[in-house]
Amino acid sequence: MLSINYCTAWDLVNTGRISAMQIGRRWKLRDECLNEHWFETLPQARVIIANWRLDYNEVRPHSSCGRMPPAKFASLHRQSR
Repeated sequence: MLSINYCTAWDLVNTGRISAMQIGRRWKLRDECLNEHWFETLPQARVIIANWRLDYNEVRPHSSCGRMPPAKFASLHRQSR
């Protein structure tokens, strides 16, 4: 018999296995990408998710990064060190 261990998001944060930021990103992925598309094949899902990640990380501005995309913010942070 297959046993599935269910845990809450708080359990993962509390044990240090996943950060609150990762949970936020996963909810965005679910809300903005997975709930919007119907995947018929695994390759199709990979392409759509890769496109969403590219937009999320390199195009879309984030308020936590001073209204710039995370990739640009990280690049500027690396240069300033």
